[in-house]
Amino acid sequence: MATASTTSTGMFDNPLFSDIKIRQTRDGVTKEYHAHKAVLCAVSPWFLGLFTGIQDVDIGVATMPGDDPQDFEAMLRYIYTQELKHPGLDRNVYWDGAEMKINYLLDIHAIADKYEVRGLQACASEHFPLVHELEEHEFDVYFLELIVETHYRTCIDNRCSMGRRICGYILKREPDFIKTGRVGHPLLKAWPKFTQDLLEEALENNGGRLC
Repeated sequence: MATASTTSTGMFDNPLFSDIKIRQTRDGVTKEYHAHKAVLCAVSPWFLGLFTGIQDVDIGVATMPGDDPQDFEAMLRYIYTQELKHPGLDRNVYWDGAEMKINYLLDIHAIADKYEVRGLQACASEHFPLVHELEEHEFDVYFLELIVETHYRTCIDNRCSMGRRICGYILKREPDFIKTGRVGHPLLKAWPKFTQDLLEEALENNGGRLC
């Protein structure tokens, strides 16, 4: 039996039955996509709100400014195919540095969060390297800070799957992170949601105890 994802796979940027154009712009560059309101609204409450009058839309055209073009297209493709594709996401293919993979997934999670594409958020989190996969990589404290800042700058929900992955990795690398002034305090003060996620992850990992 066909599912919504299988029946809409071939409809990405397809003018057939298209009832809305998505005009994505950034830095003076514009790209248009043929889209279908029913497909977008079925996956994204943000688009449902857009097309039901919460925000103004010119007839037949919705302009989306400011997003990274590649991330935006990846999100649209996911809405139609339920797949996130990038050569570096294949665990059998070496990507030049795990940092690049992490940054890409954080960006995808952020745009999915913005447009409320929950399935893509979960997908990006699932691809986020697991703790044991990252143990061989020596990230310095500045990169750890970058991971936290990149995610929690746009994060809406506490204890989302990406936040749990990040906090799990940090606690694995820095078991005393919460008590370490050199690293912990600036981030804990700057990002309250990170603080809550980290505390809850620590409690969960230690049977309800912080130490």
